[in-house]
Order: sequence, then C-alpha cells, then structure tokens
Amino acid sequence: MSRYRFFGWFTLFAFVLFWFPDYIWTSLSTFAFITWIVPHNQKVNTIFGMSSGLGLLPLSIDWTQINYAGFPLMTPFYITCNAFAVVVLFYLLLSPILYYTNVWNSAYLPLLSSTTYDNTGKVYNISRVVDKNLNFVLSKYEAYSPMYISMSYSLTYALSFAAVTSIVFYTYLYNGKEIYAKFKNARHGGEDIHKRLMNSYKEVPDWWYGILTVSVLGLGILTIRYWDTGLPVWGFIVVCFGTGVLLIVPEGILEGTTNQRMYVAQPASPPCDQRVH
Repeated sequence: MSRYRFFGWFTLFAFVLFWFPDYIWTSLSTFAFITWIVPHNQKVNTIFGMSSGLGLLPLSIDWTQINYAGFPLMTPFYITCNAFAVVVLFYLLLSPILYYTNVWNSAYLPLLSSTTYDNTGKVYNISRVVDKNLNFVLSKYEAYSPMYISMSYSLTYALSFAAVTSIVFYTYLYNGKEIYAKFKNARHGGEDIHKRLMNSYKEVPDWWYGILTVSVLGLGILTIRYWDTGLPVWGFIVVCFGTGVLLIVPEGILEGTTNQRMYVAQPASPPCDQRVH
C-alpha cells in the first residue's frame, strides 16, 4: 500500500471516528453501558452515569472526549497517573462517602453538577437576592435561601483553590534558587538546546513587551471604568492583572514540565474523565 493510499484510508477512518460520536450516535462519546442495563436505578446512575453521575467505567471512541483530560500522547505517563490518582481519591472514593452521608445537605442534589440550587432543590434564582443595580442584598438572601452546590463541585472548588496556593509554594521550594539566580544573571546554568536554536534569530526588544503590557493594562482599566461590570479598578489591577503576573512563572514551569495547566477560573462540572486543574 502506498503512503498516499494509507493516508487516504486513515483520513477516512479519522473522519468516521469523529463524525459518528459527535453527530450520528452521540452516546458513543460517553457510553455508560451499565446504566443501559439498569436504567431506572438512581444509585447506579449516580456512580456510573455520565450526565449527572461519576462516570465510572465509561467507554468512548470519541477522540475529543479522550483528549478532554489532556493529550495522552504528549503528557508524561507519570503525570497521567498522578491525575488519575486524584480522580480516584477525591471523586470516586471521597465524594460518594460525603454524598451518601449527606454532608452539607448534598444528598438532596445531584452528585455531579455545576448548577447552583436553593433549599427546595430548584435552580437558584439570582434575581431574588440582588437589587436593580445587581448589588447583593443580605436581607433578600436570608429571606430566600442559602446557595447550595453539588458535592463534586464543592471538591472542585477546594482542589482549585489548593492548586493555586500549592503551585506558588512548590515553585518557591523546588525552583526558587534557580529563578533568583536567573534574575541576577540570565545566563546562569548555561543555555539549553531551545535557547541555542533561538540565538539564530534577532531578539525582541524589551520595550515591545513594556508597551504591550501597558496597552493591555490600559484597555482593561478603560473597560472596567466605563463599562458597568461592578468590578473596581483596583480589583482589576490587584486580582486580575496582579494574579496573572504572580502566576506566570509558576504556570510556565508547570506547563513546560507536565503539559498541564492550572485554571484560576472554575471549570464546568468535573466528571471523572476530566483532569483536576
């Protein structure tokens, strides 16, 4: 078989592999076969279901779903094992225990959901706790209901906040001396192969980066100042811009060595086939 024929057949196979799960038979993307066997069992759906359950033992031929938790062909195997261990520990073991013991009244809600709920189990009505200017009103909140979220989403929040803190301390403990030495002398430690290859090109002037930073900061302040976002200018500078500056080095080290990213914003509902950021 010639290379062009092989390429043609493989392209056709890839097309079918993407087309069928996405448009023709969508259940092939996340085929929870156990829920098909016992379709009306709530506990089976909670553990094995993909829509509102933990998604244990899913089958999928959809490469988009497989890549959702990170590209397995480019991610180091030990990183994949680490992410899998987190999923097993926190979502497959801890979350069902907390759910079925009704911690934080979570048993009245779906185990897996990114929706916010009121004390009747309905979707939380935000308009009932704010005024016409969208300011939070405590008295309306107390008269209406506390806000409840699912157990899996509570764990996702906890892990996300822990990740933001841990990446900063991890970088300080394991790379702090090297970063400090690089700030004092950019040539400290020699040049790796990537730096030597880039030496063939003209270096971008530092003032380019300065102009870009000032421009982006100015556009952000302009947007916050003249658009009704409810966010003060100092909040944008300290929280949005400041957090980005603080995390750019730790995030760069993390992604460069593990092919993983840490998102400060919360992801959607965290099924067990997703990685924890």
